[in-house]
Amino acid sequence: MKIQIKHDAGSKTPNEIARYIHCAKCLMEKPDNVSPQEWARLEAGITRNGNIQIWCLRHICNVTSMTIEVKK
Repeated sequence: MKIQIKHDAGSKTPNEIARYIHCAKCLMEKPDNVSPQEWARLEAGITRNGNIQIWCLRHICNVTSMTIEVKK
């Protein structure tokens, strides 16, 4: 089964994120007076094989890679 991803940039869709993803190394180094959101230096994108990858720019490392699967 082929999955098509709809990209909806610039829409009026609200932020519905329930759980944020952070780099564990960044969280350990984060100053007390800075929020994780302010300290984060992450990139998110789609890999050549269709996974979604979160990359830490500060530590030049993979935070997580996710595969989207559709089950019937």
